[in-house]
Amino acid sequence: LTFSKSQRRLLTTCSQDYQSGLSSDLKCLQAMAFFLIRSQFLCFNFNQNVVFVSSSPKSSFSFHSIDDDASVKKLPYPWKRKICYDNYRICIFGSCNGFLLIKFGADFFLWNPSSGFYRKMLAYHRLLVDGQCVTSGLCYDSSTDDYKAVIWLAEQTLDPDYDDQYVVVGGFKINPPKRVHFPYGNNIGSVHRGPVVNGRLHWWVSSRNNNYLIIYFDPVKDEFEELPIPEPIYHSDDYNIILGLGVLGGCLCMARWDNERDIEVLAMKESWNTMFIISNLKINPHWATLEPLCFTRGDGEILMLLMDFWNENKILAYNPGANSHRIIAIPTNYSIDAATYVESFVSLSPEAKSRGQRQRKRKEKNFYGLD
Repeated sequence: LTFSKSQRRLLTTCSQDYQSGLSSDLKCLQAMAFFLIRSQFLCFNFNQNVVFVSSSPKSSFSFHSIDDDASVKKLPYPWKRKICYDNYRICIFGSCNGFLLIKFGADFFLWNPSSGFYRKMLAYHRLLVDGQCVTSGLCYDSSTDDYKAVIWLAEQTLDPDYDDQYVVVGGFKINPPKRVHFPYGNNIGSVHRGPVVNGRLHWWVSSRNNNYLIIYFDPVKDEFEELPIPEPIYHSDDYNIILGLGVLGGCLCMARWDNERDIEVLAMKESWNTMFIISNLKINPHWATLEPLCFTRGDGEILMLLMDFWNENKILAYNPGANSHRIIAIPTNYSIDAATYVESFVSLSPEAKSRGQRQRKRKEKNFYGLD
């Protein structure tokens, strides 16, 4: 568990009072229990599930979850009617501490699939502009007790000298979103999503000269840094292509194209170490991504999201021992997007909802069909 200084002082004081007999009536322990339940980080367990959304351009969508035995179940969600954005798909834009960052058009919601808790976070209408590339993520700033949506936007252009890309950060306490320094200039070709590990949001980046980077965002400092990656076995631009980032066993993981037929999956502990090699999965590394999602029980399979520009996205179950994979049957004919989340109590502190946000939520209730 990670707590702020004020939270640690409260826990320490309550614990000392109880141990010294000053709180024999257990009121202090009751306060501690209430505080822990309200804490951003207290979880029922640390089971990591996969959630995926299938959506069509006609505002039809559904949510499903895949638990640690690879069972697919329909997931209830709080939006009771069709979203009113007919030309925009519903997307999962990030995951942190049991929350999913859900995007409808220009609006961002936080939703905890385990508890059903949800709340509108912010709106950013630049997302409705056509011809943009967008990557986002969700992280938690312990210094301000606020969740932050980090959004990279770039206008699609064939002009290599034209640079109109930037990053904004928004939250319950940062609305409208603000720009932050993105120190990678106009050499960036694309930015791809990644997980939160050790409180930092990770993305992977491809440059216009075929170099690949892993960068991370520190939500307390509002700054980006670069994470070194190991040299490939084959020193060639074609054999050092990052395919995706994920989390396995609590560690940041990277899938990359190792040679003309193999995919190497590495884990970052004190240094990068190879976990396993996938040698029987045929993909085009220039048009596909592969994100490690989570382990399953039993056979030790690893769920992975395969996103292919030319084909339908798939969720694979890969068995490292047998070097085999199977496709998880998905009950939908629409495009899917997926992320992982931890089953948790996660809620928000009362301070996260201002009077203005409460008034705005009441006005928008009928529009979104929220209960």
